[in-house]
Amino acid sequence: MDHARKCQQNLPEGPSSYYIVGSLGNGATSNGFHALDSEGKEVALKVYVKHTNANGTVMSKEKFEKVAEASVNREAENFNSIYNDLKAEEVKLSGIGRWCVVMPFFRPIEKAKRRGNLEKIQEALRKLEVTGLKYRDDDVRWRHVGLYKESCILFDLADLEKVRPDDTSFVKGHHDVLENRIEKEPVAEEKLFKIETPTKP
Repeated sequence: MDHARKCQQNLPEGPSSYYIVGSLGNGATSNGFHALDSEGKEVALKVYVKHTNANGTVMSKEKFEKVAEASVNREAENFNSIYNDLKAEEVKLSGIGRWCVVMPFFRPIEKAKRRGNLEKIQEALRKLEVTGLKYRDDDVRWRHVGLYKESCILFDLADLEKVRPDDTSFVKGHHDVLENRIEKEPVAEEKLFKIETPTKP
């Protein structure tokens, strides 16, 4: 029985409550978590945490709320526009009151399997192309790619930019960037949290 299944003894109550299984890593604006929802389904939570403006000053609580909600809204909208058969949603977590995106749980691609998945990644990039969006300045990383069942999925989608009419080769550009980083970029390893034994009332 894997770690996530063992955690099912601690399932939360309520639609905006989740049991955190492990940390998926921290980014520039958000922290990622592997979690279980109240029905025991594995999900990924991307929780917005950045409290500073571009100039480094701390945002007011009101400004932070607006920025966080707008960011997770863009992420969910972009995800849902790319993947018709999957769903991401913006949620304000009960308890801590933070905005996050709830997505299907993807597993990182091991280094040894990266080259073998480049064709599937190209299929994901073509789906991105249909929406008219791309990663800014070819800033696509292996941490932006995950495996969901038999498909490769792209995420970290809040800061995508529109494709210019003269930019007809971004799919190849994104693909080449990932191919060049097969060995250079480390695999994000999940840090599993200790399983707490539920207390009896």
